[in-house]
Amino acid sequence: MALSQQKVVTLTAESKIGEEIVARLSATANSNTDVNSAYSEQILNTELYKTNKLEVRQDMDAFRVLVYALEDELALEA
Repeated sequence: MALSQQKVVTLTAESKIGEEIVARLSATANSNTDVNSAYSEQILNTELYKTNKLEVRQDMDAFRVLVYALEDELALEA
């Protein structure tokens, strides 16, 4: 029997307007797969999203940058 290991990292974030959560973002990256991450976006407040799309999308883009950096880090460790 041989020990097999993998590194799995989960990132989560919330995009807020004021104190209100507009979107929840999540990504899971795995060091042992060809497709390094699974990513999801969930809009929790559609009215605030409609009126603040630019700001929420900027948060989503910033989160994707974090996911890409994590993928790159895991690729170097493989």
